[in-house]
Amino acid sequence: MNWRLWWYCWTRHAGSGTASVGVLAVFHFLFVWMTSLVDLGYLGVFLRLGIRLPLQGILPIPLEQVATPQGMISLTWMDAVVVLVVSAWAVARGSDVVSGPLDRGELEWLLALPVSRLEYFAAQVGTALVWLGKLALGGWLGTALGVWWFEFSEVSALALAPAALNLWGLSTLVYALAVGFSAPGRYRRRTLGAVAAVYVVQLILKVLARMSPWKWLAWTTFFGLFEPAWMVHQAQPWKECAVYTVPLVLGAGVLLVWSGWVFVRRDLPAPA
Repeated sequence: MNWRLWWYCWTRHAGSGTASVGVLAVFHFLFVWMTSLVDLGYLGVFLRLGIRLPLQGILPIPLEQVATPQGMISLTWMDAVVVLVVSAWAVARGSDVVSGPLDRGELEWLLALPVSRLEYFAAQVGTALVWLGKLALGGWLGTALGVWWFEFSEVSALALAPAALNLWGLSTLVYALAVGFSAPGRYRRRTLGAVAAVYVVQLILKVLARMSPWKWLAWTTFFGLFEPAWMVHQAQPWKECAVYTVPLVLGAGVLLVWSGWVFVRRDLPAPA
């Protein structure tokens, strides 16, 4: 194993990865703080008597659970800020595996070193997957610190761990999707555009499945397997986590293996 290559790939991820971990940790901590400011008793009454019907089809958990500390905090994992930060990092780093350095003219001199294509690909993917785990862990640590700091004795930070694992599964698949477009690509901007198009379509399908009678649409999008808030309220959250997260990871694995095969066998264009 070429440790210098792995260190090079690790440092390429470190700047944006560290910043994203910090953002997620702070956001989760602040979300717990904001939850401590809400009178959940009054919120429960408002939800039951006011906007029950419009919200019930949108939220992933029953309104009665939203009005509890653990229910409210569990919604953090589906917040747009969390999903966008993780997805943006996954797409940015996945698109930079092949088409990014090829577009910048860096890939040629990297592969001119005594490094095989497979070694380079494995180092890029392996270090990115670890950083994706650190992103999910950063969010969970922010939640755990907030629960301890604001003395939510009725909330178990460990019970929210399946949500963090499900988030890691989603981010892994999004990263693998970006790598899948990057491996045969030449220009990074085209990779980003293709991934963004697929991502938006998948997200729209999830929204339609949630808000319309066409619940079967959830089976047409990988977002249908992203239910972190729902699973932590089930009788066996770790079992539900496995049911929803394992397919995401397996799908990512298939995409990454295919991408590696494409990259190893493809012809690289001459520098412009």
